[in-house]
Order: sequence, then structure tokens, then C-alpha cells
Amino acid sequence: MNDQDKQINSEHDLAAALDRWGSNLDRWPTSAQEQTKRLLGSSPEARRLMQESAALEIALAELRGHRATPGLDNRILAELPNRDVLQRMVDWLTGALWRPALAAAVPLALGFVLGTMNPEEDSQLADELSLLVFSATYEELEDDS
Repeated sequence: MNDQDKQINSEHDLAAALDRWGSNLDRWPTSAQEQTKRLLGSSPEARRLMQESAALEIALAELRGHRATPGLDNRILAELPNRDVLQRMVDWLTGALWRPALAAAVPLALGFVLGTMNPEEDSQLADELSLLVFSATYEELEDDS
């Protein structure tokens, strides 16, 4: 059943129609207008509902033009708690799951960058370490054969 076929036979139906279309009958479907006019002529409760709906629409229309007082935004911001830098950093780090991961990845990336920026290394030490690692592995392979 679409809005055009809606029957308005009771105050309950009228209240639903007022919520849907408002108190201006000119905005209603033609069939609903005729039914509502008959109901308004016979029911004091229906007339009361129509008056309340019209009063509500007038009150809402008056509120549309209401503006906030100047400086309201500054007063709201002044009421916010003033937290120190350390507390804000802790809040930032624990605020979301990605932040702790980022905090852990930054030192890792920094260490990688610093490590690759120093190409000079003790080649003798590297050779000795390689010899130790690979000689133990080589000996294990010979023992297995």
C-alpha cells in the first residue's frame, strides 16, 4: 500500500499522516485530504492533533533562524581539560591499534637506515664470523655423511 492509498479513518491514522506529511493539507495526497477533512469535521480529537502539529511546525520554523551566541566556540574550547604533552603522547599512542605498531616500526626503520649508511665495517671480523658459522655447518654435514 503506497502513500496515495493510505486510509485515514481514525485519530491514530491521522497522527501517522501528520508525522508523514505535516499539518498543511495542501501537501497531502488528494484522497487523504478528503478523508482528513471529514475526520476533522467529526472528531474534536482529530482537530486537537491537527492544531498540535501546526504549533510544532511553527516552533520548529522559528528555531531554524536561531544562531549561536558569538564566542560560544571559544567558551566550549576553554572548558575542555588541558592535558600536558606527556599525557597527550600516551593518549595518542594508545588511541588506536596502528599507533603502537607505528611507534615500534619507527626505531626499527631508523636502525636499518643508520646501519646501511655506515658501509665501512671490519671485514676481518665479518670473515671470522662467516668462517665460524659456516665451518660448524660444514662439519655437521661431514659428520652426517
